[in-house]
Amino acid sequence: MYLIEDFLKELEQELNKTFYKKEEIKDLLLYYEEIINDRLERGERVADILRDYDPSVIAKSYVFETYEKRTKRSKKEGVSILGKALGVIFTTPLWIALGVLFFCLIVTSFALMVGFFSGSIGALGYGGYLIYGLITLKVEPPIIVLFVALILFCFGFCLLLAFIAIHIFKGVIKVIVKIAKKISKNNREKREKRRTRE
Repeated sequence: MYLIEDFLKELEQELNKTFYKKEEIKDLLLYYEEIINDRLERGERVADILRDYDPSVIAKSYVFETYEKRTKRSKKEGVSILGKALGVIFTTPLWIALGVLFFCLIVTSFALMVGFFSGSIGALGYGGYLIYGLITLKVEPPIIVLFVALILFCFGFCLLLAFIAIHIFKGVIKVIVKIAKKISKNNREKREKRRTRE
């Protein structure tokens, strides 16, 4: 017979597979143990209660809320949460098109960011070569100064565009995580409503 302890062990294993910290796992285990005990006190059978909870679904459904609650986040966690967010969006039928759109936006903004950084470095490199050529040809100093100003302008403009692309990239990621969190929360609420109706 599948017991509450077995369920909690399985839930702990699922939570350990993701990026949850020990305190977060402990809190979620206590939360579900309390829910199960409340339902037992209301006279429900253990088998009926545990049928309503899937440890893998539970582990996925709290990822976004847990990530938002954290005050210190690593870049590795950020990449992990982005992957999970895209996973939630891609596994929800109506959101597949939106997921593809967000994926394209992420790739595009990343490509723009890399392109503009490369452009700024290229402007400096080509500019240095151009100035060297102008000096060896003994061109008038005002013309050299004009070219230096033009090169620095190109460098600054490309750098500005790169930083704009970075902010677009971060904004797209924030929107994706918020949408995935909302989908996950809605799915969890629907399960809870179904459970209370039964």
